[in-house]
Amino acid sequence: MPDYQYLAQDELLNLAQQRDQLTDEARVELDSEISKRGIGTAEMVSYARELLARQKAVERRAKRSKNFYETSNKRFIGKRNRKPDPRSRVEEFDTTSGFVFWIPASPIGSYRIRRRFRRWWNPCPPRRVHILKTRPRDWEQILLTWVKAAAALLVLGLVLLAALNFHW
Repeated sequence: MPDYQYLAQDELLNLAQQRDQLTDEARVELDSEISKRGIGTAEMVSYARELLARQKAVERRAKRSKNFYETSNKRFIGKRNRKPDPRSRVEEFDTTSGFVFWIPASPIGSYRIRRRFRRWWNPCPPRRVHILKTRPRDWEQILLTWVKAAAALLVLGLVLLAALNFHW
């Protein structure tokens, strides 16, 4: 006969989640220990929710590591359909991940992202992003980004050309 009186409350609640795998004697003993300690159904349900949330968080971390989405040459480029929520300082937007070598070179994929606000006085964007949804490549956003990069390079080239031709 199992002796559950030496188990901590978390261990008891964890065992209660796996009661299908216990023998009939063990279930009776577990129920008597739970009632002896005054653990109610609300606590058991709350523990089950916390356990499920922890398991999902571990799965998300394993599935989507930050290094996959952003490295030194791979970045999120552009924002579209931005929805800020000032109360919680969170924003959601569509963006494209791509390789960047001074200019955006090659798109990888498009995503719906949630992250904390970037303040106007802070030059560093928030590091933690949450990928809400993977989408097909947004070619309109990609082409717009390429056009902006080409325009910036053209302006830079014209400025350099004007500086070289300028005589003091």
